[in-house]
Amino acid sequence: EHESALERDFVTLSSFRDAGAVLTAQPVTIRFEHEGRRRRYTPDFRVAWSDGAIDIVEIKYRVDLRASWYHLRPAFAAARAWAGAHGA
Repeated sequence: EHESALERDFVTLSSFRDAGAVLTAQPVTIRFEHEGRRRRYTPDFRVAWSDGAIDIVEIKYRVDLRASWYHLRPAFAAARAWAGAHGA
């Protein structure tokens, strides 16, 4: 499953990189607090590679990432912490 052409391209390239990879769209919603407010973040994909590694992935164009970095950074930090606690 994918919501954009960029996500479709990621899925296609991932399958070429590792035919045994298992991609799960919007695998988890991560809840966190930032500046006293409850927030949530849902990454685009969880990738379980055939070598046992697991990645949590957000798909964005670089220009959009840079433009929204201030707002995205706390969510990405929460995702990094979540991934570390869950073996990703």
